[in-house]
Amino acid sequence: GFAVVADEVSKLAINSKTAAKEISSLIKENVKSANEGHKKAQQGEKVLHEINQQSSKVAIMMEEAVMAAKTQAQKIEALTEEISGIREASNEQALAVSEVSRTIIDIEGVTQENASSSEQAASAAEELSAQAQMLADLIEEVASHVDSTRSKHLGVNGGTQPNETPALEPHMVEAVENQGTDFWPTKAEPATSNAGFSGF
Repeated sequence: GFAVVADEVSKLAINSKTAAKEISSLIKENVKSANEGHKKAQQGEKVLHEINQQSSKVAIMMEEAVMAAKTQAQKIEALTEEISGIREASNEQALAVSEVSRTIIDIEGVTQENASSSEQAASAAEELSAQAQMLADLIEEVASHVDSTRSKHLGVNGGTQPNETPALEPHMVEAVENQGTDFWPTKAEPATSNAGFSGF
């Protein structure tokens, strides 16, 4: 019976040795896995740190992008206001050009009217000058006729009667009536005087 017990103890010892080896091997593998896990954890920590840094950079870039977008929006708004101002100035300039055009047209019309009026005035001046010349010639002819008639009366009667008026030729009477002016000499004014027509 002792031999059987010894044999079992021997088998148990062998099995214990084998199990100890297996446990030692498992422990080594666990230690190795733990080391690898630690390394991976360190690598993970490093990656997380890099990700954190990149996230910070991305956040800064996003802030810069937001600021740039705000600045761009302000510039666009200012540009829109400038365009509106240019549009209003263009409309005002178009209105001013239209007013200037109308003024030029009015000036041309006034100039044409002035030219027409000047032509009419020149024609009237020429006509008045011709009438003045005719009137002067008529006055000279009437004066000459009066002097001649008076000389004849003085030669025949020794003087004219106080109430006598020298007779005019028919064409002189018609010319005087057409002119609408009294050319008869008065008692206080000699027949040859042209004082009333000094403007001609």
